[in-house]
Amino acid sequence: MPDTDDGAINVVLRYLRAIERKVDRLIDNNQDVLARVPALEASLALVLDRMETRLDRIERRFQLKHGPADLRGKRRTDVGATSVPVRVQPL
Repeated sequence: MPDTDDGAINVVLRYLRAIERKVDRLIDNNQDVLARVPALEASLALVLDRMETRLDRIERRFQLKHGPADLRGKRRTDVGATSVPVRVQPL
């Protein structure tokens, strides 16, 4: 090969090595993220469970949770009317 091709090959090799280093860094970063995801999922699951528990407690307290059996014989406007009095502020 002529000398001019050696320079071009060296430039290509330098770019390929730089690309390889960047890909290696991306792989390392991705492995770090994948290692942290299970802990994040577990934390999020706990938070969602606590929120659901609190929401259920609030619904029971204010009698907002009704099954089909609770609604029999009642008009829709009567459901929950006795649970909490509501004050309406005049404008």
